[in-house]
Amino acid sequence: MGLNTIQRYVIFDGPEQRSGTDTRYFSDDGTSTDHRHRAAKFFTDSDAIAFAKQKNILLDGVFHYIGMADFMDFELNERSGSSDLTNNINSRIAK
Repeated sequence: MGLNTIQRYVIFDGPEQRSGTDTRYFSDDGTSTDHRHRAAKFFTDSDAIAFAKQKNILLDGVFHYIGMADFMDFELNERSGSSDLTNNINSRIAK
């Protein structure tokens, strides 16, 4: 049985999207993290834009931008304890 990957929108915190340990993301609380499983994940780019506005993240398209990232099913499930603040910002934020 193969492992399924699922794509979600995330907000990258860095000059370019890279795969590897240098990739940074914005987490549920609006801080920067290099742990992919801690990245705030969204079903739509509109959800990500709303989150960025709420957290005062300037989406400049160079250093802070929205993109797609691949996650394993277990990476999405381990976020079951995500913050209530993020869930209140937009009820469609991916878990």
